Amino acid sequence: MQKGIMITVIVDGVVQLGGMFDSVAKKIKDEKVITEKESAYVTGMFNERLKEGNQFIEKIKELISPKIAISEEDKVKSLEQMFTVMKGYISSAKKFEKGFTKLCEERKARLMDVQEVARLFKKEKQDV
Repeated sequence: MQKGIMITVIVDGVVQLGGMFDSVAKKIKDEKVITEKESAYVTGMFNERLKEGNQFIEKIKELISPKIAISEEDKVKSLEQMFTVMKGYISSAKKFEKGFTKLCEERKARLMDVQEVARLFKKEKQDV
């Protein structure tokens, strides 16, 4: 695979991860169905991957403008490794985001069920 394509996929992957994290963080804040512990876990996982993604970008900069000579073969190997890792991160983050949305919807639906039951008790009190 061409180096330029791998670099683009890696950098775009970091941007995508950041966007997915923003989306999930907004959902956590807006939906109010995720515990603090769950929120901390999700934030930690995304931060870990974003940190590594940012390290990849720094490594790409070094590969483009090396301070010491790096063979073309080593550059390609390094890019292939980062490319593979980033593709895996994006794939798992997409699956997570989809599953997280479903989880929030299920929890929100359960919360609505409880609210309906609570309204029945309130109604019963009013009838008495």
